[in-house]
Amino acid sequence: MRHRVTIAAALVLSTLPPYRRALADRVLNMLSSCRFGAAGFFQRDMSLINVQYEGQRDGGMHIVNGWVSLGHRTENFQCVFGSNSMDIIQFFAYGKPQPGVGGGSVSDRSRK
Repeated sequence: MRHRVTIAAALVLSTLPPYRRALADRVLNMLSSCRFGAAGFFQRDMSLINVQYEGQRDGGMHIVNGWVSLGHRTENFQCVFGSNSMDIIQFFAYGKPQPGVGGGSVSDRSRK
């Protein structure tokens, strides 16, 4: 299933004009970074984590909301990205900011 989604996303991206493609690539990277950060924070497999891009806010920050399955309940969380950054600058879970989540994009982490 994951491969079908990736292939479908690639097909959609290939039909977009270059300026839209860049934004779409950035959104996909933010979604991946948020899922990765949430998986580490909650100590859950990424398949149990769902994320959704909510858009850019005043001040330029980008918001990704998500939820994770924690057995018999779900927990909501939020990733905040800077206006010109692919890094998570704030991560909220359990109703408050959580330090130590983020600090690099998915491509940065793959180089470590």
